[in-house]
Amino acid sequence: MNNKVVVIGVDGVSYGLIKKLTSRGKMPNVAKLLKEGCAGALESTIFPVSPSAWSSSFTGKNPAKTGIYGFYKRVKASYDWAPVTARERASKDLWEIVSELGKRSIVLGFPLTLPTRDFNGILVGGNFTPNLEEAVYPNDLKEKILKELNYDICAHEASGAEIIQSIQKRFNVARFLLNNYEWDLFMLGFEQTEIIHHFIMFENPKSMERIYEKFDQMLAQFLEALPKSTKLLMYSDHGNTTYFKNFHLPSWLKANGYLKFKDAQKIASLNKEKLGYELASIRKRQKNAFAAGTMSFVYLLAKFAKRHFRFIKKIFPFLSTPVNARPQAFGFERGIFKDIFYDFERSLAYPAKSTAGNYGGIYINLQGRDVQGKVNMGEEYETLRKEIAQGLLEFSDPQTGKKVIRKVWKKEELYRGPFLDEIYDLVFEADKDYYVSSADEDITQDSIIRGYYHSQHELDGIILAHGENIRKGREVKGGIINIMPTILHLLGLPVPSDIDGKVEEEIFVEEYLQANPVKTYQADNAVRVGQKDVIQPQELEQIKRQLEQMGYIG
Repeated sequence: MNNKVVVIGVDGVSYGLIKKLTSRGKMPNVAKLLKEGCAGALESTIFPVSPSAWSSSFTGKNPAKTGIYGFYKRVKASYDWAPVTARERASKDLWEIVSELGKRSIVLGFPLTLPTRDFNGILVGGNFTPNLEEAVYPNDLKEKILKELNYDICAHEASGAEIIQSIQKRFNVARFLLNNYEWDLFMLGFEQTEIIHHFIMFENPKSMERIYEKFDQMLAQFLEALPKSTKLLMYSDHGNTTYFKNFHLPSWLKANGYLKFKDAQKIASLNKEKLGYELASIRKRQKNAFAAGTMSFVYLLAKFAKRHFRFIKKIFPFLSTPVNARPQAFGFERGIFKDIFYDFERSLAYPAKSTAGNYGGIYINLQGRDVQGKVNMGEEYETLRKEIAQGLLEFSDPQTGKKVIRKVWKKEELYRGPFLDEIYDLVFEADKDYYVSSADEDITQDSIIRGYYHSQHELDGIILAHGENIRKGREVKGGIINIMPTILHLLGLPVPSDIDGKVEEEIFVEEYLQANPVKTYQADNAVRVGQKDVIQPQELEQIKRQLEQMGYIG
């Protein structure tokens, strides 16, 4: 029996979007896969963001075991944050386990996969790879893949045509590896789909459809080249949807007395320093004094209009400023001054650095963990968590009277593992119309509900299975934490005992499950964090810039 498995990872793709595109005839080849296989919504991690979701799919473990619960990790003994890389993932990955069980993997284009440990196979990094020059394992393939085949990681500011070109390059490399190297598991990932949703979907929906049509054609050509009876599993890390309002978490915490800010004089001084930094950054990037003066004027005009003429954003809600003068367009990071306005000495709680769709996180300023902690562990901590949770659940949109927050969890209700202490003390889910923001913009305002119109993450992505012994034409519901054990079972391999996920048995025909029951083996695949060489500061800065460009900070 052929146990070869191909896995297609499509970042940010919702099952609902695929159903819409296939029903309109835009993706006929994927429509055929849906008809001949089974598919449905795939529940992501909470938060539904790429690092935590992909990590759980690679390991079968929840974020408190992987140590990756967002785009950033808390820096111990401080209020600082550092972007995560694959070296923070405290578990062996799927391809390592496959290697130990005697099979060979090729992993191409998946996010947060580098640096990697040695394993039997080939790995080419995808999104959030710190350094493209170090993106290929083993090293002797670097010249072929990076230079001859011109492999790239799609730029976040890419046009529709450039995204299609980047997808084509990815398939070109995939076909080269497919035809020239042995494999049992072939994993092919695409960050390009996420870029479509963030930057193309609303500005140019017809361009989005063209990209998906091209992707569908290229996917079909790739699948035709596969060995007969190869099984296919396609999945995404989360979905994307439209949000029409913004629940501004720092303002809510401030309005309820939990988050304190520095006094007006200090804030004015910091804002002046911030503006000076911004203008200096603009001037530094220009070719001459005239260009520097012009760009500085445009930026100041945009800031003024954004602050004093809010109706402009209502007319053009997709613009962050009247001339779309986002800070990254001027060459600096908006997040560099984040959090310095907070007065931690007087604050009882503070927001997580970043949010994800309609999910948000809150930290209690805890003594013994936080540098300037004010809240004692025990009864005081639990009382405060209960009070904040109740306040969130009772909060209503002042414009509509609608309850904004649907559910609040204590972290231990969602996560379990050695990294539990690092994770947000409270996690909450807002109504599907409200994007949760922790941005430091307008921090002197007490406007908790704000206008917002953009594509951002949602919890449900997609799972699609196709091939021998897979159910046909059935709609299923899956969980991303189950992806790793499901792939192992598709390969005919046993499942390690230390994971949280389980095989998605619903995708298989009953006769196959009876003849091939899920097998497990005793394992402890946890690894120590930080055994690899420390990633250089300039590489971390590159990751930060990627996060800024994708709108994941604030």
